Amino acid sequence: MPFGVVTISIGAVAIESTSDTISLEQCEALLKQAFEIADKQRYKAKHSGRNSVLFGEKQIL
Repeated sequence: MPFGVVTISIGAVAIESTSDTISLEQCEALLKQAFEIADKQRYKAKHSGRNSVLFGEKQIL
C-alpha cells in the first residue's frame, strides 16, 4: 500500500421499529445483536478487498 493511503471497511445494519414501546432489556439485546452483525460485516468487507461497505440483515423491533 502506498504511503499516505487510507482504506476503510464498514459493516452496517439497519434497525426498524414496529412498536411505540420497548423494554430496556429488549433494546439492549437488539443493540448487542445489531453490533455483532455489523462487526461481522466489517470483517467480511475487510477480507474481501477493503474499501467497501457491507450491510447485514435488517433488525426489526
